[in-house]
Amino acid sequence: MQRLGVICLVLFAIALGAAYVLRPEWFGQVEVCPCKNEGRVWILRSDGGNFNVQVEAARQHQVPFILDDSIRRNLIKRGELHRLPHRGSGYRVSTRQFTHSVPFYSPKTVKAFSAFAAAFEKEMDNQGIPHALLVVSSGSRTKAEQAYLAKNTSGAVRGESPHNYGAAIDIKSIEISPNLEGSCAVTRKTLTKLLRNNSEFYWVLERACLHLTAKPDAN
Repeated sequence: MQRLGVICLVLFAIALGAAYVLRPEWFGQVEVCPCKNEGRVWILRSDGGNFNVQVEAARQHQVPFILDDSIRRNLIKRGELHRLPHRGSGYRVSTRQFTHSVPFYSPKTVKAFSAFAAAFEKEMDNQGIPHALLVVSSGSRTKAEQAYLAKNTSGAVRGESPHNYGAAIDIKSIEISPNLEGSCAVTRKTLTKLLRNNSEFYWVLERACLHLTAKPDAN
């Protein structure tokens, strides 16, 4: 009987953890999307790096063009693409959004984004808003995955993309506490400040996400 009780407690803990990831609003968190409603005044529309500049930067990450999934699996096996942990300081990976990409990126992208997200969390903590999270919604894509998204969504581009090199990461939304007065304004200000001061990413506010392309290491 005691063993059954332990099993039930373990199952309950697993279910609770899954609910926290999939339904954060149940735990006092709310998604605030930086690309809808007030989105266009949240941050700079773009840092000025045009798309061709971003693609060229992606090519310099020492990751070959991801033509298909077999190539991607080989890149992962050889350690040329690194998994972004499901959760880290200032971010979480959205399990519901990764339908046509995987959360594997060039080593530089993982390193740069982890530092950016940690800085975001620290800044938000300093402003009295703890546990704010950038929600990651896209990663490396094959040629076919990019083509599908370009055909069926309004945000993805046709042809070559920084995602095809594991150099791009999309932020779908930001999770903050809905009960803190002025938290949305603080989030806008904080994200704008970090983007303006960062030297690791090109960025552009797309229709469905905030798109970041990691800059390659200087030679």
